[in-house]
Amino acid sequence: AYWASTYQPTDYEIEIVKTLARSTAAALENAKLVAMLSHSLAQAELRQGELRRRAENAYWAVQSLAHLSLPAEWAGDFTTRIAGLAHTHEAIDRKLATQSGIDIRELVQSELGALGAEGRGLVHVEGGPLMLDRAQGIALGIVVNELATSALKDGLQGGLEVNWRVDRDRKST
Repeated sequence: AYWASTYQPTDYEIEIVKTLARSTAAALENAKLVAMLSHSLAQAELRQGELRRRAENAYWAVQSLAHLSLPAEWAGDFTTRIAGLAHTHEAIDRKLATQSGIDIRELVQSELGALGAEGRGLVHVEGGPLMLDRAQGIALGIVVNELATSALKDGLQGGLEVNWRVDRDRKST
């Protein structure tokens, strides 16, 4: 506060200056917190990216070891399963980057799409919305991948039908 000449401020003026000072201090503290949160978020995103790269490298290493260690026909089956697991992780990571879970329909369609099953027109997916967390999504993704892989090996006789329902208690069946 500035007065051009010596002056005795009123209690009201002193309270205004104090309020302005507190507001300024709060704004500076908030700016500091926002900067810290932005830095923490950037660090978390870097760590998440690093974990994704490490997981991808692990998948590639396992696939390489399978081709070196197993007979060709077994290695092919095994690496297909590993690729399905990697695809499930990737789909879930993409979704969880923007929301708290992944819808079961998206997960099933993603898994079937990765195997090329949906493009054949023999796949029917039906069910109500059901959000899955990371652990549920990975477990179900593996199951769908295994079942779809088996169905594709058998030639999809009559097509592939995937359906579910959700009861009133929000438990999947």
